[in-house]
Amino acid sequence: MAASALIPTIAMPAMAQETPAPTESPASEAPIVVTGSRLQRTTFDTPSPVTTLGSDDLARRGITNIAEAITELPSFRDSTGPQTQGFGSFNVGARIVNLRGLGVTRNLILVNGRRFAPSTREGSVDLNFIPSILIERTEIVTGGASAAYGSDAITGVVNVILDEDLVGLKAEADYGVSEQGDGDRYHAALAFGSPIGDRGHFVIGGEWADQKGIGNCFTRDWCTSGAIVTHPGGPNNFIRSNNDGGFAFNSSGVLKGGAIGSATNLFGTGGVTFDANGNPIAYDTGTRAFGLTQIGGDHTPTYLNANITVPVQRYSFNAFADYELSDNLRIFVDGTYGHVAGQLLQTSFFTAGMPIFADNPFIPDEVRAQLPAGQNTQPTGPASLVRPGAAAFSMARSFDDFARGYSTSKADTYRIAAGIDGKFGGGWNWDASYQYSRTDRNQRVEDNLIVGAAAFPIGNPATIAQSNALFYFAADAVVDPATGNPTCRALLSADPDLRAAAQGCVPLNLFGANNYDPAAKDYIYGTLIEDIKLEQHVVAANVAGELTQLPAGPISLALGGEYRVDRIDVTHDDLSNLYAYFQNFGSDYNGKTEVIEGFAEIGVPVFKDEPGAQAVELNAAIRQTHYRISGFGSYLQTQANNSFDATAWKLSANWEVNDWLRFRVSRSRDIRAPNFAELFLASASSFTPIVNPFKGNIAQNPDLYNGGSPFVRPEKADTLGIGMILQPQGALDGLRLSVD
Repeated sequence: MAASALIPTIAMPAMAQETPAPTESPASEAPIVVTGSRLQRTTFDTPSPVTTLGSDDLARRGITNIAEAITELPSFRDSTGPQTQGFGSFNVGARIVNLRGLGVTRNLILVNGRRFAPSTREGSVDLNFIPSILIERTEIVTGGASAAYGSDAITGVVNVILDEDLVGLKAEADYGVSEQGDGDRYHAALAFGSPIGDRGHFVIGGEWADQKGIGNCFTRDWCTSGAIVTHPGGPNNFIRSNNDGGFAFNSSGVLKGGAIGSATNLFGTGGVTFDANGNPIAYDTGTRAFGLTQIGGDHTPTYLNANITVPVQRYSFNAFADYELSDNLRIFVDGTYGHVAGQLLQTSFFTAGMPIFADNPFIPDEVRAQLPAGQNTQPTGPASLVRPGAAAFSMARSFDDFARGYSTSKADTYRIAAGIDGKFGGGWNWDASYQYSRTDRNQRVEDNLIVGAAAFPIGNPATIAQSNALFYFAADAVVDPATGNPTCRALLSADPDLRAAAQGCVPLNLFGANNYDPAAKDYIYGTLIEDIKLEQHVVAANVAGELTQLPAGPISLALGGEYRVDRIDVTHDDLSNLYAYFQNFGSDYNGKTEVIEGFAEIGVPVFKDEPGAQAVELNAAIRQTHYRISGFGSYLQTQANNSFDATAWKLSANWEVNDWLRFRVSRSRDIRAPNFAELFLASASSFTPIVNPFKGNIAQNPDLYNGGSPFVRPEKADTLGIGMILQPQGALDGLRLSVD
């Protein structure tokens, strides 16, 4: 359900009233430059497909965020938004579009034909920062456009064009809620425009929105518990269940398989779990289980803690002013500020193979009785002051009863652009501009499990003191011979460095949910912090016009150049830099990219008003780019420099057979330069299990070392597009259909 308001009257779906719309100044009579080309043309004359979304399209759909409207188009995959972030924790609340489903970094976002401020460490743009009330239209090129705009435009371009001619006051207020009574959404926006004398204009607008979010999918009757289970050696590598599968563990702890011999079949179910008092009870391992998942039995639903949508708060403002110094000279300034904050209570952390040692005093008597002789009696002290090399058994467990990671992401973006444009004699236009933008993003994961740095293995006595493995220190419980009470083995170590590293450790009871000491929970959790600072400077100049007149029409030419500097500085807390959390974002890095590029585009009419060829036009464009890259980080963890050249080009043709039929074809070489994460990101967590065929097809979770490389070269894409445009006559006059 949704309600909306338009000042000065209120409009409801059941009792709408017609009201005078805010007036707009007369549109310019000059031809427009359609996205995808630097030459002047209409959307149906372009050699590449162009989809246009007008402000009226958003109004009809009741959409208050341009990204929502864009992702409804079949050519987009809705991969980064509040409704796709139920598991993740990067860029929470961001709205980032993904053209053709080839990745959010492979489409370019423009505002009024200029690159918008990067919002993430990958260089992608969060469309939350663009006030929807100011949008006049959005043009989407679903084809390579690197020759016209440079890097990133491999799959196409999204160009958001703001209304710079608004006169009067425009206001919106609306509220929405799901039919289940949750997911409340509040939105308000205001815009104002006015002439400045006879030669200038000023427009300002802003909006605020608060989306409350929706909990896990089991709040809906359509949600079922499904999973895919690996089946090594079977006729099918994977077995899927849509309604009776999930994680093969719970928050009470699970012993199964060969974890502890006959103890796992104490109840004839193939597994053991534990009640609230830590006593063993039956756990049904289902019909098929492997690694993290199982089908049937006492599984934990995979989507139990995954939100349908996450809460997001945002506000943004944009102001524009221009002034004509003469009939052929205009200056302008344009600025944006926006804030986006998203929150997410994540799915719980887990372990598929937590080692439990025989001298752990929390092992229940029924389970301990199944241990080998010499280990099956209650311990009175540690069997060794050094962490044993082999566990008595392993436990699978989630940590819902302890805490779930709480992810927050806050971003503030500032952008200002200023420029001058004008006209030469003979129909030539020129422009020059400078743009500066900055984004400050802070990302946190509170209640992040501190599992230790993989570079300092806890199984090695020489490195355990440096590991920061607080969770494993606490889980390695033994009896203190001096007091007879449980303590952490590390606190009794003969190594003073290890004792110092483990100060504050509280022994952890993992048998049964909520059986832990709250002080142990406080000891094993921390807060991951990542601060990202992005800056961009862009200086650009362009000129376009007609070279000469041919019998079929004028030859059009566009030339231009751009100098761009991007910088990034990413810092983290100390434990993040050691990769000591269960969930890591990487370690500190910084980088700088300098780009110098120039382009040329030409359009040549070949035939006009000939039999079978009412019009034929050829188009060619080329862009040459030079990159200089420097920074610190990557998998090398060192300062590095690199440079490379890249060339993008495009050839296309339009063949207008008659008044109602036209064909178009294009062939392009497009590029995407590596972003800062691909160049300098040092590492990030990975939880993907692998099947080890050399160890009986068991599932293992290896430590994966990965990261960017400062010597990565640009991606290249070769794109071929063929299309047909129909504009029927007679009864269907007014219909336009394009198929590409």
